[in-house]
Amino acid sequence: MERSSRSEGFNRNDDVHRQDEQGKTALHHAIETGNVEMIEALVKDHRADVKVKDKNGETPITLAERLSQGDVADFLRNSTENRQSSLFLNTTRSMQHINNRSNKRS
Repeated sequence: MERSSRSEGFNRNDDVHRQDEQGKTALHHAIETGNVEMIEALVKDHRADVKVKDKNGETPITLAERLSQGDVADFLRNSTENRQSSLFLNTTRSMQHINNRSNKRS
């Protein structure tokens, strides 16, 4: 199955963040049904928020832990850490580029 077909039905990233009447997102539902391919597609392809809470205060990470899906919880935690590292590196590179340009003008 191709990656694009796994996430079919999500035309915009806004759809991924939509919450139902219980406050659950598509990621919550994918975890509840154990749909690992969908979990991966939502996080990697659509950047689903792994920290959004449902009406019971449960995040996708805590839901995966409660359902004894340790590998899924680890994947979700790592995806968040990787995004934060990537953002930090991109910001650092941008700042270095600006500083280099400023130094050349001096």
